[in-house]
Amino acid sequence: HRGNAACIVSWIAMKLGRPLTWDAQAERFVNDAAANAMLVRPERAPYGATRLAEKLART
Repeated sequence: HRGNAACIVSWIAMKLGRPLTWDAQAERFVNDAAANAMLVRPERAPYGATRLAEKLART
């Protein structure tokens, strides 16, 4: 998990073209909404944890 986070943080910094401050405890960028927005993306059907959780809740 932590090793993967280092890769993702680096990739986001390269995409934005600027240095970023990473809060490892909170797993968020410090005062950077654009960078934090890149940490998540919409789930695609039929994949994703949300869809699986909804299916399990119905059973």
